Amino acid sequence: SDMGAADSVLLVGAYASKVNFTDINGNPWTYSGYVLPFRLVPFSSRGPYLDGRIKPDITAPGLTLATAVSSYDTTYTPAGSSSAYVITSYFDAVNNHTYYYAEFSGTSASSPATAGIVALLLQADPTLTPSRIKDLINNNAIKDVYTGVIPPSGNNNWGHGKINAYGSLKQLLLLLGTYSYAGEPIDVVLFPNPGSGSFNIDYSSNKDIDLIIEVYNMLGGKVKFEKWKAGSGINRYKLDLSTQSKGTYLVKLSSANGFATIKTIVE
Repeated sequence: SDMGAADSVLLVGAYASKVNFTDINGNPWTYSGYVLPFRLVPFSSRGPYLDGRIKPDITAPGLTLATAVSSYDTTYTPAGSSSAYVITSYFDAVNNHTYYYAEFSGTSASSPATAGIVALLLQADPTLTPSRIKDLINNNAIKDVYTGVIPPSGNNNWGHGKINAYGSLKQLLLLLGTYSYAGEPIDVVLFPNPGSGSFNIDYSSNKDIDLIIEVYNMLGGKVKFEKWKAGSGINRYKLDLSTQSKGTYLVKLSSANGFATIKTIVE
């Protein structure tokens, strides 16, 4: 449509990140007769534009996403007419009110998911232009057996592939000098950054591994040394720098074969 024709628009298609869910009453539901997992969903628009440009630019999960719904819409309750879409609820004891969450599908789901990823990139670098954001997202798009081979210019079904929030942010942080690596690649992320002194270190590994965490101030002084025995899969370590003075620090995560350094700020 005309709304997607502007040069600065990031046009988003949709794929099925999952096809099954269970509603709040315990009933199972499936879209498997409509689309198989990880495939492009039938409602995702295909290109090109009338002027020949390849569209969409990228695809994102757009089937069976969880989203907040209006807590005053009585159709989205366990007994309401839309109960089949309600998946869970949360009771807030402070205001004595129940909030519901429901299954949501469409490019109206994949587009806001992408907008959230763009916001994450802008949080890391507020100076990003639309073209740089497109480059980060397109260059880090996931290509798999479901997308098939996609040329550098993209195609009119998948665009450049499936959006990769982690890969896009990781590349941006490398470009900003926030992250640096040496030796064997280390799949690690530290957040929040900046932070008040309490940080999470997420590390992904395909095996059990011994790691060392070192923290240095900007004068090169070591202010923390800790050992971490990580397992196969995703690991999380709580890094406490609350006793340190406000300022910039370098967090170094080392294995026997390489290391990553992360510049972080204690506010």
